[in-house]
Amino acid sequence: MPRLAGASSIFGNVFFPDVGPNTGILLLWGHNPIGLMGGEMREKIEAALAAGAKLIVVNPKRIQVAKKADLWLAPRPQSDGALAMGIIKVIVEEKIYDTEFVSEWTMGFDEIEKEIKTFTLDEVEKATWVPKEQIVRAARMLADPGNRPLCYFEGNG
Repeated sequence: MPRLAGASSIFGNVFFPDVGPNTGILLLWGHNPIGLMGGEMREKIEAALAAGAKLIVVNPKRIQVAKKADLWLAPRPQSDGALAMGIIKVIVEEKIYDTEFVSEWTMGFDEIEKEIKTFTLDEVEKATWVPKEQIVRAARMLADPGNRPLCYFEGNG
């Protein structure tokens, strides 16, 4: 319910990601749409994977879909925010983000740049139990222009 209330207050409604055969990378964060959803959504996800989409699964449990993943991140429960900040830290520090998009469409990016200087990836690893090498790999996969478009499914993580 909190996820639905959040989506409604931010986006005006609940939405489902537009996954399709051109999807470059799928990020399933705390969500298992293949195991929990049937019909068309599962078929679209499976078709995207069959067409070569990469898959990152973020889930403390090695759910069935994690066995198909290019990268499975198993964070300590309740450490998702720290993991997200670790991924952001890598993307920003390595400057592997779309600078034009950031300059034209974002606010507060300078605050993010300040915040990521207050912690290290070693601290993120300790807090999340996710090896920093996996955090770096996830960040690079997500930022790689060759993996676009990205399709993100969030769950209760």
